[in-house]
Amino acid sequence: MRCINFCLGGKVSEFYTEEESGAIDVTVKDFLTKNEVKFNLSFVEDFDKPSERDFELYRQITYNPINNNPIKIVNFVQNEKMKSFEKFCLQLKIRLFNSDVTKPTFRQVIPKFVRRSDKQISNMTHAVKSVEPNLGDFNYAA
Repeated sequence: MRCINFCLGGKVSEFYTEEESGAIDVTVKDFLTKNEVKFNLSFVEDFDKPSERDFELYRQITYNPINNNPIKIVNFVQNEKMKSFEKFCLQLKIRLFNSDVTKPTFRQVIPKFVRRSDKQISNMTHAVKSVEPNLGDFNYAA
């Protein structure tokens, strides 16, 4: 889920920073930065036939130890480099939600669709059970 969230504009630090303690896993951080890992995500309507709505995005971690901020993320949609993170998120919002309105931002909408932590899943399960008390955990996961 962290990889999908990252592809959808999440922070690279979520890969190597412990959520509760804030501790950094140096091994993971070094692997991602020194190897300049690239993450791809493809969106298709039908695997059997191409569509004009199909698209691919990728985000690449770049590392330059000389810079004050050595870790940078380069964002691409359909092999076009996005000039800014804001333009990247706007392209995703247009392609996925057919919307270019300013608010809510793409990143404000994503947590409604991508649940990364057990707590987020538990909160959603509780909300669903409040509406339908006879629904079990298995049914929600399916």
